[in-house]
Amino acid sequence: MQNGIEDLAHEIRLLRYKCPPPLMTLNEAAQVLAVSERTVERYIEHEWLPQVSLPSGTANRDLRRIDPRDLDQFIKMRKGKGSPSEANSRNTVSTSSRSSKAEKTFRIPKAI
Repeated sequence: MQNGIEDLAHEIRLLRYKCPPPLMTLNEAAQVLAVSERTVERYIEHEWLPQVSLPSGTANRDLRRIDPRDLDQFIKMRKGKGSPSEANSRNTVSTSSRSSKAEKTFRIPKAI
């Protein structure tokens, strides 16, 4: 019985790897973080949170989406970073953005 459960858990992990989670809107990401959509836009502008730009079919306008894996990484990066002195430090994290798997350096915001 135990071996069957382990095999099933392994299959589930493989499926999760093969099927990435759906992209989130900025509003959905804001709800997860319990902040405003404008705050999420600032995180993107300061390159603290990667975005995925998709063509919308409208000239000069892309759809902006957040990969949930990047949001998870952002949350992990922010855990325990409450004081202003800690917020000034620089941290390097690996992201799984759609454009590259390169390491990016993020400045941790003091407060927004």
